[in-house]
Amino acid sequence: AYAAALDAAVDLAARSDEDRLRARALRTRAEVRARLGRVDEAELDLAMALPLARRTGDAALERESQAMASFVHLRAQRLEDAEASARAALALAQAIDAPDKRAAAMAHRCLADVHAARGVVSGCRAQLELALALAREAGDGEMQAEIGSSLGVLAHQRGESAAARARYEQALATAREAGLRRVEGAALANLGVLDHEDGALASAEARLEAAVDVLSAVGDVRTAAVARGNLGVLRHEQGHLEEARALLEESSRRLEALGLAPLVSAPLAHLAALEARRGLSSPRPRDRTEPLGVTVQAMFARARGAAGNTRAPPRAFGVLEGFLDLALARDAAVGESTAAGAAANGEATRAAHLAAARARWAQAAGAGASASAGEAPPLRVPRIAMRLLAAALAAEESNAQVERAPGSALVVGSAAEWFEPPGGARVDLSRRGSLRRVLARLADQRAAAPGEALPQSDLLAAGWPGERVLPDAGANRVYVAVATLRRLGLHELLVTGPSGYLLDVSVRLRRADEPA
Repeated sequence: AYAAALDAAVDLAARSDEDRLRARALRTRAEVRARLGRVDEAELDLAMALPLARRTGDAALERESQAMASFVHLRAQRLEDAEASARAALALAQAIDAPDKRAAAMAHRCLADVHAARGVVSGCRAQLELALALAREAGDGEMQAEIGSSLGVLAHQRGESAAARARYEQALATAREAGLRRVEGAALANLGVLDHEDGALASAEARLEAAVDVLSAVGDVRTAAVARGNLGVLRHEQGHLEEARALLEESSRRLEALGLAPLVSAPLAHLAALEARRGLSSPRPRDRTEPLGVTVQAMFARARGAAGNTRAPPRAFGVLEGFLDLALARDAAVGESTAAGAAANGEATRAAHLAAARARWAQAAGAGASASAGEAPPLRVPRIAMRLLAAALAAEESNAQVERAPGSALVVGSAAEWFEPPGGARVDLSRRGSLRRVLARLADQRAAAPGEALPQSDLLAAGWPGERVLPDAGANRVYVAVATLRRLGLHELLVTGPSGYLLDVSVRLRRADEPA
């Protein structure tokens, strides 16, 4: 509605002979269009606004238009044009007897963004500090909050979590006090990522969900898409794989539509890792027409291609590609070829790929330890990616040990009143009715339709027959039951598949009343 109103305002201004009015209307619409991802249209607006602003002789209007041109060129990934416009705006702000501190702050902030896009951290920080000082002198609270958040991002990227959190919290407080919804949404998104890195998943979930809602409501499509991708990564760690995939796909689609290829690379890399996790957690899906490693390798190649040559890919990339190693290890284990005419080399190949995944994790951990000890400049350690890889690696190595055990089998009592995991001790479920019924239903399904998952609703009906519960409460019951069975000894034998839960078909299942 706001964009439509601006269109009408520009049309009305165009009918007048007032260049100042037309230039302001075009400049304002350019900003809105850029934030909505309509960058090409925003550049057209500014191409008309700048000559009008110059013709009026209004220095303030020309400064504002040049600063906005820098912002729009940045959104279009045209760094040379963005820098030229920012420097023009800064020269105009400093060329008068009474310098325009707010305009100068805007210009320094634009230059900081150019340095950031080029990966020049020191230049970015210096420009932001200049911009913050000028914004304070100008008394612009909104700009102070935004610049403070940007300084928080820089600290975050350097691994200075405490400093980053302080900046984000201050920006959030300022935004809420002044009613700056867009700044509030961005601060919530940044704090959500920090919480996720720290392992505070519940707090991260609340903040990221709130960020997506706020940013979507104010029309900040770009930042909302990034926050949605970060929420997808959180869902991955929580084990909600299908929801994670939907969020990451939506994030990548929206960022791609905005023409922000470097930002698309992160959700694409996490999608590749997620595809590997799904393939490792369940039997080969019916719709998969090629080995898992081939699929995952192509997805990582697309992610790296999106990152391009403008800056180095995030450090998380190297860790996440450990999922490719795990996918190749799984292909080797089941004898699938990952290259034309090449046969997997069985156990030796699997072991080599598992070792490569471990090496990726160890390299990231070693870099973090060196930085903490002062042996290198501090850098942000990809803690989320490391946790995801560590969990998947532990599960795959556990599977490998189970599969190597001669004659190993999961033995389940005739009524699931007990079970014995391969090579493990008997676990008594006789006094745990819900767990016993859930396991019995899983074992029956495995016998009747191996590889077919049971939806959550089936396990709820089996574990708590005849009870009526709210959907969220039912989902929580099943989640707790599955987690408990795994903790008691089923571990990775109880698989989360795309459509529900199942017992791993790669491990033999025997009921107690069947011959050994």
